[in-house]
Amino acid sequence: MDPKSLYSVEAEAATLGSIIVSQKHVVVADVLCILPNVEAFFLLEHQKLYECLIEMLIERIPIDAVMLRTKLRAKGWLEDIGGVEYIGRVMESVPNELCWEYYAKAVAEKYQFRKLIQLKESIGTIIDDGEGDVEAKADEIRQLILTQTQTVRSGYHHLTGENGLERILSPASHTIATHFWQIDKMIGGLSRGELTVIAARPGMGKTSLALSLVANVVEHDEAGALIISLEQKAPAIESRMLARKAHVNTKSLLTTENQAKLREAAEWLKSKSVFLSDGANTIEAAAAVIHQVKVRAKIDVVVLDYLQLLRATKAGKTRNDEIGAMTRAIKEIAFGENVAFVLLSQLNRQCEQRPDKHPHLADLRESGSIEQDADYVMLLFWQDYYRKQEAVKKEGHESERLDGIAEVNIAKAKDNEAGIVRLLFMPQFTSYENISHAEQ
Repeated sequence: MDPKSLYSVEAEAATLGSIIVSQKHVVVADVLCILPNVEAFFLLEHQKLYECLIEMLIERIPIDAVMLRTKLRAKGWLEDIGGVEYIGRVMESVPNELCWEYYAKAVAEKYQFRKLIQLKESIGTIIDDGEGDVEAKADEIRQLILTQTQTVRSGYHHLTGENGLERILSPASHTIATHFWQIDKMIGGLSRGELTVIAARPGMGKTSLALSLVANVVEHDEAGALIISLEQKAPAIESRMLARKAHVNTKSLLTTENQAKLREAAEWLKSKSVFLSDGANTIEAAAAVIHQVKVRAKIDVVVLDYLQLLRATKAGKTRNDEIGAMTRAIKEIAFGENVAFVLLSQLNRQCEQRPDKHPHLADLRESGSIEQDADYVMLLFWQDYYRKQEAVKKEGHESERLDGIAEVNIAKAKDNEAGIVRLLFMPQFTSYENISHAEQ
């Protein structure tokens, strides 16, 4: 490959020259939105010139050849870049200073191409190294792809009110109804580009709630959903969704009628846009599968079950740090892919050590920044779980005391009031359903 294909001296010089000739700080700022890193320039002298111009913007030093020369001399770089004569040549290289955006984008394109070349070489090095676990190598490659191809969102938008008005008048354009009427009444449904955390202790039915939510959105709104299951394999998840739809307890003896209901449920599931991945156990793998599915199908909601089973590809000082990095990455994925992201999470054992076992935000296991990163946090509590435990201890019959009521404590709700929602949990069908208005 011709080394000159990796960069354009003309585009780099024209970009820098346009800034100097314009004598405007705003042009530096505009170019920064396109070229946020000095490494975008290939030639070292151009990197040094660009770094000085950025510092002059930050320090509010006037932009002109004289002040640039002073800045370069102060940093000991004037002779490195070719002296005053080179500054002059850069300025003379500008065909039209008003075309700075065109020149900067040409530089950005070459920079992206160099990053791809570097990515290719890095992947080759990982593959050629015969030692190490294959899955670990795959995760390292995914991490490289994510970081090397990531683009920086910058710039600004003129607020005309149109987007805000559309959000208010046409909520369906940015939210997906859960069809749990109390939840939708309180928070308006799941918001695209935002992160909702459903947290609970084991046995509370958080997977059942998530699958019920998926079934609702694909049933009523023809929406698409992706389930990333780290706890159960695809057949188990499918079985639970069929049991819910058919209202059949698959653990009991299946009658001919129930078998027919399950077959009808299978046809229903086949007709819906529900996808599942049971092997994406890192953030990088999850991001990859979300993008893969979204390119090929309609995806509105992503469910990941559950956070603590994700494996960190980069070790943090503590597990807390790793969890924090993962929740921030998930929030970025939700925003970048414009999907409503539902993340299931375990709660620690603190709530079970209290007389009142209702969970609180502080019970989020390895909470790190879960609460901070989440737009919504729902804490799930099913009293019947503890009633059954008490009955076993007392060797009594608990059936008379069970009411099936589960509480969803919306403990954090961005732009909405927090509160508690009551739903009916039927574990035999792995189903959560609305309670009639009269029973509320």
